[in-house]
Amino acid sequence: MQAKREMKGIDGREALPEAEYLWRQAREKVNDGECQQAMDILHRAVKIVPHHLHSLIKIGTCYEYLNQSDSAIPYYEKVIQIDPFYADAWFNKGMSIRKTGNEKEATLCIERAIELCCSR
Repeated sequence: MQAKREMKGIDGREALPEAEYLWRQAREKVNDGECQQAMDILHRAVKIVPHHLHSLIKIGTCYEYLNQSDSAIPYYEKVIQIDPFYADAWFNKGMSIRKTGNEKEATLCIERAIELCCSR
């Protein structure tokens, strides 16, 4: 049964409600301060729908809560690769990069986020 669910996730239509449900569960875990459990749930959502932007960005946020900025950055980059106009992903990436000490790249990302927000 699990394999059939994963196969449906390829086009996302049948699997999207399940991924959204998992994302909502994970948000509750984050709100309760249970980031590691939230990430386990979010990884399940991404396994079902690989391009589930809300889950990908929330995984990055969870890594931030765990003070693992280096691990967060690839998730923000994945979101940006899928949707280059996702301002929150640009901002979060910039803030994570800033924590690693690369001020120049961080500023570019944050400026891109501001540009996207202001052009709406």
